[in-house]
Amino acid sequence: MRSDALDRESFTAAARQLISMVLLLVVGVLAVPGVAVAETPPGIPSSVAVTAGDGSAVVSWNAPYDDGGATISGYTVTALPGDASASVPGVARAATVTGLSNGVAYRFTVTASNRAGTGPPSAVSAAVTPSAAVATTGAVLLAEDFAMSAGSMEPIAGGVWGVSSGRYVLSAPADGGEAVPNANMAVAGPAVTGDFVLTALGSTTASSSRFNDFSIVFGYRGPADYWFASFCEGNDAATSGVFRVEGGVRTELADVTSTIVAGAVYAVRVERRGTTLRVFRAGEQVASVTEAVSTDGRVGFGSRNDGGTFDDLVVAGPAPAPLAEEPKGVFVRLWERLVSLFSS
Repeated sequence: MRSDALDRESFTAAARQLISMVLLLVVGVLAVPGVAVAETPPGIPSSVAVTAGDGSAVVSWNAPYDDGGATISGYTVTALPGDASASVPGVARAATVTGLSNGVAYRFTVTASNRAGTGPPSAVSAAVTPSAAVATTGAVLLAEDFAMSAGSMEPIAGGVWGVSSGRYVLSAPADGGEAVPNANMAVAGPAVTGDFVLTALGSTTASSSRFNDFSIVFGYRGPADYWFASFCEGNDAATSGVFRVEGGVRTELADVTSTIVAGAVYAVRVERRGTTLRVFRAGEQVASVTEAVSTDGRVGFGSRNDGGTFDDLVVAGPAPAPLAEEPKGVFVRLWERLVSLFSS
């Protein structure tokens, strides 16, 4: 009996020693420089959102959780039906697909690629229908695409504002507490007066907070006198709505009840016509203000206390009203009546 016990103890000790040697060998191989772990294509992009345009659509998404062990080098957006597509670098989170037919409903998928190949497509997006009616703006008053520089943008407050990979990026954001509407803000050079249509892409940087936000600023006349539309992961009294700042005091004029996802890129449109202000996100109206008496001032970006990424800031005047037909005189009307009678 004693011999059997010793044999079992010897066997157990030998097994433990063998397992330890195998683990050490595996760890050693992984630690050896130049020994690469197998790379695979990236995972599936998520949160695909679409905004229709005139013969086009802007598609945004979130990066896959799994990059396959290699840096994502690019994304491809494909329209369904048809063969229209757009490819952008791996740092992008939005793309414009052109060559679409107005009046036709399209859905979209997004794939990510790295040096190991192309990953599986995303879930198919909701359907949108491009239309010429979308192009309702007049002359372009301001356009910043951040392809090479910050253009006319001027940092007003907050962290570090700069251009990176063709986008305007806010990093190292400041936090002035809930009493400060936008501790981070940058505005473009020229002031906008009267009616306008503002479009831009915006996103907030993900963090441990559940209230990451970004703002579209307009009517800026000073750090204590401006308007902004806030988009946030949560909805509280300080974010997610249309606000007026007067004397440094923030007042919410309209609530945006739907929230956003940190890291996702959103197409935003702000329209002012007369005293009516309407705000759209991803093609859907999310807020309106009917007593927007004056929104003259500069436009730009901001956040209460979070980082963000912005792109394609365009401000245009409203579409020109159709020319009114001059009233016809009595003799002209009589002549047209006589011509009509004889021609019939």
